[in-house]
Amino acid sequence: MIHSLRSKQWLGIDRDLWLTGVLVVGSITSGLITVLLYKVPKPAAALMWTLACLAVGSLLGFVFGIPRAATGSATDAPQSHAGLSANTNIEQISDWLTKLLVGVGLVELKDLPQGLGTASHFIATGMGDDSKLVPFAAALVVFFIVEGFLGGYLVTRTFFQRVFERSDLDLNDSGHRLS
Repeated sequence: MIHSLRSKQWLGIDRDLWLTGVLVVGSITSGLITVLLYKVPKPAAALMWTLACLAVGSLLGFVFGIPRAATGSATDAPQSHAGLSANTNIEQISDWLTKLLVGVGLVELKDLPQGLGTASHFIATGMGDDSKLVPFAAALVVFFIVEGFLGGYLVTRTFFQRVFERSDLDLNDSGHRLS
């Protein structure tokens, strides 16, 4: 069942994982090169803000990308065997946080430009006291949060989904030894 869903492999790694990695790493690298070439007075601060925005975006992408366990009837539940079932707490938390973030985000959408402006001024001050850095800081925040989100989401969907599938298969395969 899982083998039919797999793509071709390159060097023992599924092709779609390679493509996801190239896309994510290439985008992040191009953004980092841009940050370094911009000649910010305090490049270490710019890199730290870059990493912070990537981390926030990646965490959001992870939360939105958590795969759902397949649910079936009680007789054919693929995730339970011999009294054991897969723990779906992270899935439930992800679902709750996704709904919360989307709801709050939609309500507060009108304040987004002002919030981005405030954050950009704060970040620009940390990178150097030049008012010309404010648009750069805004671009840094938007680019790296979006890139972090896309990277976190794609990695979660392509990598973690397979990890969860393999874990569930291992649970089902080893379940007969537990009884």
